[in-house]
Amino acid sequence: MDILTDYQLINNDNGQPLFVVIPYADFQRIQEYLEDDKLIVPDKVVGLHIMEGKTLLRAWREYKGLNLNDMSERMRILLSEYSELERQDSLSPQISEAAANALGIDSRLLFL
Repeated sequence: MDILTDYQLINNDNGQPLFVVIPYADFQRIQEYLEDDKLIVPDKVVGLHIMEGKTLLRAWREYKGLNLNDMSERMRILLSEYSELERQDSLSPQISEAAANALGIDSRLLFL
């Protein structure tokens, strides 16, 4: 998994996160996704993925308020198969497309 660990969190006076400083190379990698209106990644998804180290598939599922069973049903696969997919760092294009359809997002959002 490509977990971002070289970052600095800057808090406000109340101790709440205000800014995250990341390496420029990571910023450039993320920028290409921000240029396409369909590829906006909510802060919550970024936090779940980068700050908590969850896979993008899991981060999006949690953001959408779905449980594992919901996703397995939407993708028409066994719960155990979906659970395994969610632990993988990268997905095949076909699986990414199916998962994105189940989530109602652009499949490119699973490749950040």
